[in-house]
Order: sequence, then C-alpha cells, then structure tokens
Amino acid sequence: MSTGFDIGGDILGGPVEPFTPAEATPTGTVCERFEFDLIEIKRKLDKSSGIAKIQGTYAWAAKLMDMKKAGCSRPGFVGSGTWSRVPA
Repeated sequence: MSTGFDIGGDILGGPVEPFTPAEATPTGTVCERFEFDLIEIKRKLDKSSGIAKIQGTYAWAAKLMDMKKAGCSRPGFVGSGTWSRVPA
C-alpha cells in the first residue's frame, strides 16, 4: 500500500487513485478517500524534515492535483487560494 509519499508512481503513470481504501471512510467515495489521503500526508509532513519534507510537499501537491482532476470539490481544510493555484 502506498504511503502517499510515492510521487514517482503518480508521475510514471497508472490510474489516479486514492491510497485510502473505500472501507476506511464513512461513504467510500473517491473524493472522500482523497481527503483522507491528504490528512495522512499532512500528518506525515508535520513529523518530517529534510528531504522527506520536500518529498511530502510534492506528494501533497500531486494529491491535490489528482483530486481536482477527479472532479472533487475543495476540502474545507485547503485554502481557496491554494486550491485555485492547483492545475486541473
């Protein structure tokens, strides 16, 4: 299972999928699963430093982009300024 820090897997291709399983969220929707992914990435970012912090920042940005591409709405914990800068 991905930990949300494997941005290389996203860059190299494959379907854009959240790593959080459907059964781990209340409704199991793709957008809700992406939100749970972001929460997990943020938790790891808060504990990271050095290269892990940089890698996690890219994972956060990539997950936001995947979420937007999937047609999801902006999560409440992501600022509107940040969301508007994410390419679709």
